[in-house]
Amino acid sequence: MTVTADSGFEKTTVIGKVFHDANANGWQDPGERGIPGVRLATTSGMVIETDEFGRYHIAAVDGGFAERGRNFVVKLDDATLPRGSQLTTENPRVQRITQGLMNRFDFGVQLVEEDRLTQRIEGRLGEVLFEPRGVQVRQSHASLLVELTERLANAESANLTIEVSRAPTGSSLNDGPNTSLRPSRLPWMRTRCRTLASRSGNRAPR
Repeated sequence: MTVTADSGFEKTTVIGKVFHDANANGWQDPGERGIPGVRLATTSGMVIETDEFGRYHIAAVDGGFAERGRNFVVKLDDATLPRGSQLTTENPRVQRITQGLMNRFDFGVQLVEEDRLTQRIEGRLGEVLFEPRGVQVRQSHASLLVELTERLANAESANLTIEVSRAPTGSSLNDGPNTSLRPSRLPWMRTRCRTLASRSGNRAPR
């Protein structure tokens, strides 16, 4: 009699879920939903995406040696997570897998609260912030520009109004409002905020 091993038992299946870990304890508790559309990858180059419930699976994975299995790695692409998310479990995840047994790789992610994601900034930038008859912010107010950039990076949208006031009578400024400066100041503000954001690692405002 010849006994032949079933090659199907030499393979294994990896399953898992990417979920909103609201309390950041690393486990999916009741009420913590899955996160759809998150991309994951293995060291062999296989790329997977979570379904509408945050689930994924990898079938027919080589289980390694029958007596000791092998290490398997799954890495989550955090660029596919919602903005501001924080992982609460290790990434990448490394576990020992064995032939014929299902293996689970879950990833916990703490999402940003909805009210922060939908935050909108309304602001006005007055004449006093800018150099006289110029487009740049005064050096003495440079710290305000840094603070503005940080707030823009954490906001979903913003509406900034650049005010142009009438110069005092007899001053070196034009007697009328410097309305011609407004179109020039906006591009300068946008470029400067993007530069500051890139230096600090924040998301650049559009």
